[in-house]
Amino acid sequence: MMSMMPTISKRILRPEQGWPCIQNGYLAADLHVHSTCSYDVLPSQEFQPEAIYRKALNLGMDYITITDHDTMAAYDVIGWDREHLVTGVEMSLLDRKRVGHTIHVNVYDLKKYQFDELLRIAQHDQNIETYIGCLRDQKLPYLYNHPFWFSQGDRPNYRAVKDIVELFPVIEYNMKRVRRKNLLALGMAMMERKGILASTDTHIGRIAQSYTLAKGDTFREYFANISQGNAYIIPQDLDLQNLNSEIVGWIELLFRLENVLRGRAHFTGITILDCAINFLANNTSDNYPYSFPIMESLSRKIVKTGFFSFLYLFQQNMNAKKIGKILDIPSLTFDTAP
Repeated sequence: MMSMMPTISKRILRPEQGWPCIQNGYLAADLHVHSTCSYDVLPSQEFQPEAIYRKALNLGMDYITITDHDTMAAYDVIGWDREHLVTGVEMSLLDRKRVGHTIHVNVYDLKKYQFDELLRIAQHDQNIETYIGCLRDQKLPYLYNHPFWFSQGDRPNYRAVKDIVELFPVIEYNMKRVRRKNLLALGMAMMERKGILASTDTHIGRIAQSYTLAKGDTFREYFANISQGNAYIIPQDLDLQNLNSEIVGWIELLFRLENVLRGRAHFTGITILDCAINFLANNTSDNYPYSFPIMESLSRKIVKTGFFSFLYLFQQNMNAKKIGKILDIPSLTFDTAP
């Protein structure tokens, strides 16, 4: 295990270190991106599937995918066969007997009929072994998303995470997770000799701020190289600057889209945002013509202080410390990341 440490650390690069790789034939992809077809993405034109596709193309991504939650509707909008496009989906699976909490799986290069079969297994069979068996039988590329994210209302089974990792060829290093949690994922990948993939998991169009470099004349070859550890990651973590920037962006969108949100519920996993979104969905400036502008101004000022971001990050880091002790995952230093 310790002998793998230098190999892993050498494959974590800063953005400027990635350019020589690209010049030497490595391809870039951010393989976890959401559009307005996901239930938790605000209905803004800039997050429509076509806009997401164009933005990723303009940012130099060699493979482009949209991985919405349990739906492939984005491809009905933009087409299933376009230049640089790889079909994808983020699927939720709750196997109460073998796992106990919801896990998210990204699946790539799949057809509509394959998605329908996977969705049936996820929603009706709810059996992780059957699900993984289907992925393997269909020879589909897949990965374990953010292993230490847990759905609201779930009771996390931390010890099951180690067993789940064994079933996957690739583990995700996710920009929306704090570094401590990403390092736990990295530690498990090292222990089980799994590939590592870096992505943004963006819900607000922040594409290509975290991505993966690998070679491959086809996407299947590209993903196989990631699985085999023949890849570099350009990662980012959820720190105070990134989180506060995201929350400010959400708040600005909330007020801009106030009328569009009316009557709709959205969930981001960040409590303050969920409260704000759902408040606006049921209470608009039409309802409160005098107090609404005051609330809008006050919300912007409070959010920009970073106070709620700090509290959220503190809680996430404490949770990561607890998980590391329970699972006895080797403690990686921050030197392994840029």
